[in-house]
Amino acid sequence: MNIQDPPSIVQRLLDSSTDTQRLLAELDRQAVRSSDLPALDRVGTEALENAGYIFGTLARSAEPEPALIGYLRFSRALWHVSDVGEAIVHVVEGRIELTRDNGLSEPIVAGESVEIQHGERTLLKPAGQNQQPLALLVVRTRDGEPSFEVARNVTPVADAPYYIGYDIRYAKTYEAGGVLWETAEPNPVVVEIAGTIVPSGGTILDLGCGEGRDSLWLSAQGFDVTGVDVSRAALDRAREIAKERGLHARFVERDVIYLRNLPDDHFDLALNMGCLHMLDEPAHRREHLRRTHEVLKPGGSFLVNHCRQEWLKGFWSVEDYEKVKDARPGDVIPRRIRLADGTVTVIDLPVLNHDERSEEALSEELTDAGFEIVRTLSEDRFTFGNAAILLARKPGPPSDTGAPA
Repeated sequence: MNIQDPPSIVQRLLDSSTDTQRLLAELDRQAVRSSDLPALDRVGTEALENAGYIFGTLARSAEPEPALIGYLRFSRALWHVSDVGEAIVHVVEGRIELTRDNGLSEPIVAGESVEIQHGERTLLKPAGQNQQPLALLVVRTRDGEPSFEVARNVTPVADAPYYIGYDIRYAKTYEAGGVLWETAEPNPVVVEIAGTIVPSGGTILDLGCGEGRDSLWLSAQGFDVTGVDVSRAALDRAREIAKERGLHARFVERDVIYLRNLPDDHFDLALNMGCLHMLDEPAHRREHLRRTHEVLKPGGSFLVNHCRQEWLKGFWSVEDYEKVKDARPGDVIPRRIRLADGTVTVIDLPVLNHDERSEEALSEELTDAGFEIVRTLSEDRFTFGNAAILLARKPGPPSDTGAPA
């Protein structure tokens, strides 16, 4: 399908396609949705069911460098060979598992982009049952189109990563009339120490920012804040609040394990207010900490708030801890949520994967990842009731930014 007059959002992407970093930034800024691409209304479900995928061209340019923007909707595993030029795959809806030539697989969530080199062969799978992901492909090519082939003799659909359960939880909360899953107030430890360790106007990365409780407060204090999360539902709520308050916090969809397309040596502070304890696979935790270390400036700070023990104890959403203290991941328990009229209701939600670490164990984990421990801040009055809170830093001299002593 060729579109004579591409939607303006597609044209802006095409105009940015000559420079990879500029294009990736534009994809983040636009937060593309299928509703931004009216041509997709004409895509037939019958063709998708029969062939397993549909690819169509949205726009093409010849100057200053040739490029093509197309869309891909698919329902089963596909082989893709980038035989006409290097490409960027940007997930608009759903989730994808991408396996590269080296055999390594990685999940790509809605809102994320990945680069594929010219000639590289990749396997694309819908991640999660009943998924029909939609992706944009920006291909640097003079002519021709990307080629796809339904992958035979492989599992047609990949399992969704366990931590996607947090996106589902946010969505169910809003469907039930909830305004926010968390309180709108920032974490007290962030309020207490952010201004003492970050220079005025400094850069802060909020890992697993959710609805933006900390990001929004920090932005109001004049910091340059980027919030990342796997949950599009939560990020959309954070964007709404930022717009209402006239704040400039940047919220982008990212798999918090890989932190794709974030610049190295860039942030003065990384906040981890309950993100790390949502990862319970050792390899995922190691990769998350490795990437956090990379994106911090030398001398940059890392503030971690991690459940120490007795998961669910002290959570506002849990009305009676004694009744649910033995619940395990997958068990469904009642959780309180706040409604728009100020009242509270209860909905049933599954317990999600999580991890618990003592201060000593968490300190060892951070040290193994290359961080230096500055001090321990653990107190029961902070977010999770039984929290290990550590302030660490990336070794190296801090930038001369006028940071508070």
